[in-house]
Amino acid sequence: MYPAESKESNPLLAAKYPYRLLTIHPLGSNHLQHYPLVPALQMVHIEVAADVADERGHTDGDQVLVYNDRGSLAGTFKVFDGAYPGTINIDEGQWGGVWRFV
Repeated sequence: MYPAESKESNPLLAAKYPYRLLTIHPLGSNHLQHYPLVPALQMVHIEVAADVADERGHTDGDQVLVYNDRGSLAGTFKVFDGAYPGTINIDEGQWGGVWRFV
């Protein structure tokens, strides 16, 4: 079965929110309790596939806002080399609902 909010099961929602969010577990932390102790985790890193970067016209270091109807999250943009097309990665524990670029 496809997820309820996927392109395959809900094309109208996918037209509004065309990207797929990945919330990968960061290597330097055990969930979120170490975030205050790791300086690199104090900034929200929004990693995106190259095709998304091209569509949106952003480059590494841009400050962006990712949002949907549930919430938003601001962070620093970075192209994630080798990422699957149409995907966005924000490490888990970075708080907020996300799915759409400004």
